[in-house]
Amino acid sequence: MCCVLACTFIDVFMLVEQVFEDISGKFFVENPYAPQKDPRTEVVRFVRNTDQDHILGIYSSSKVGVEPEIMKTNSGLLRKINENDFTLEDLHGEVLQFPTPCPNCGIECQTNMKLTNVPHFKEVVIMATNCDACGHRSNEVKSGCGIEEKGRRIEVKVRSREDFSRDVLKSETCSLEVPELDLSVGPYAVGGRFTTVEGLLVAMKEQVTSQGAVFIDSADDETKNRISKFVAELDAVLEGNREITLVLDDPAGNSYVQSFTHPAPDSGITITDYERTYAHNEELGLNAMNVDNYEKNDN
Repeated sequence: MCCVLACTFIDVFMLVEQVFEDISGKFFVENPYAPQKDPRTEVVRFVRNTDQDHILGIYSSSKVGVEPEIMKTNSGLLRKINENDFTLEDLHGEVLQFPTPCPNCGIECQTNMKLTNVPHFKEVVIMATNCDACGHRSNEVKSGCGIEEKGRRIEVKVRSREDFSRDVLKSETCSLEVPELDLSVGPYAVGGRFTTVEGLLVAMKEQVTSQGAVFIDSADDETKNRISKFVAELDAVLEGNREITLVLDDPAGNSYVQSFTHPAPDSGITITDYERTYAHNEELGLNAMNVDNYEKNDN
C-alpha cells in the first residue's frame, strides 16, 4: 500500500504545508507528539496504478509473457467444482492456501486463510503469512461480513487479571484509545487482530516503541522522556498495578469484545452504536459508492 503524507509546518512569518508521496509506502516522518497523534500530519494510503507498479519493478505474469505457457502446462490440473460439491459448512473447516509476495522481501511465500465464527458475533477471515526466505511472519483478521448500518464504540474497563483474558476482535477500521494514558492509536497502526485485551495492549506498546526507535538517536530529551514515561505507565497496566479504560471505536461496526455474562449485560463493557459522519463514510469509501440502477430482488 502506498501513502501520501501531508505535514503542516508553522514558521514565524508563514504557514507551510509539505506533501510527500511515496509509491513504495515506506516513507516515515517523526511524530514529535508520540505516543499521541500528530495534529499537523495526515497520512492517506492509496492503491498503486499500473505505471507505478512498473516503476517499482512489479509486473503481472501477462506482462512478462509467461502466462500462455503456464496455462498450457496447468490446464488439466484443477478439477471443475460443481455448485453443490462444496458447501459453506465445508469452507468453515478448510484452510485455504495461496501464494503471495512477502511484504518484507518481495519473494513469493505461502498465505493461509480460514473462515471462522466468533461466538455471539459474526464470521471473520483469519489470514497468516510465513516467509521462508526472510523469516517474516504476519497475521491479520478481516470481517467476513459487510459494513454495519452504524458505527460502534466499545469501552472496556480493565480492572483485574480476568479482564486481560477477554477475547477481542479488532477490525482493520477500528481505532484504539486509552484516556488514562492520553494514548490514541489509528486503525491501520495495529491492523486487524483476533486476540485478547492483554495481547492488544502489548501490540500497542510494541507499535509505539518500534516507531519511537526509528529516530531514537536523533530525538531530543523531551521526546525520549515522554516515550519512556509512557512505556513505564503501560508496563504498570500490564502488571495489573493500574486500572484503565480501553476504547475501541469502529466506524464499520465490525469489532467485538467478549462478555463474561452473555446474554446478560456485562458491567465491565459499555457498547454505543452511533451514526457515522460524512468523514467516516468517506474513509470507508461509502460516499463514492454508486448504487444507481440497482434494485432489490425479493426472489
